[in-house]
Amino acid sequence: MKLYSQKLELIAINTICNSSDEEVQTYVLSSLDASYFHDEACAAAFKRVQTVAQKKAILLSYTELTEDPALSEDCRDVLREAPNQRCKTMDKATRLVNQLSEYRKTRILYNMAKNISDCLQKDTVDIGEMLDGCTEALSKARLSNDLVQLV
Repeated sequence: MKLYSQKLELIAINTICNSSDEEVQTYVLSSLDASYFHDEACAAAFKRVQTVAQKKAILLSYTELTEDPALSEDCRDVLREAPNQRCKTMDKATRLVNQLSEYRKTRILYNMAKNISDCLQKDTVDIGEMLDGCTEALSKARLSNDLVQLV
């Protein structure tokens, strides 16, 4: 099973930076956080866009992002090589956010299962601690979904 889609993550970044519809742009930016991005280059790009937006109250254009020296050259290469795709309607933006949310939940469940397996391999097992970790992971996965539906 795939844990992420670089293509969808790049579409989200391109939508945030280049959408001609401010409502679409704002919706995507406000619906996502760093946990929605798994690809290293996409995560770094999103973090940079978010940081600049918070500190300077502006959104970098996609071109500015591809030339931003705060990002590694590898990251900028990934951004440059990406197809110029973005969401142009709220319906497509909503579907994009929902798809990224599904990947995020898949990663959370995968990591939870891996942690359970690792714990069960040990000589001693603290079941209460494992249950607390599972509860926290499941709450985290469900919380993001509920927040996206509220937006």
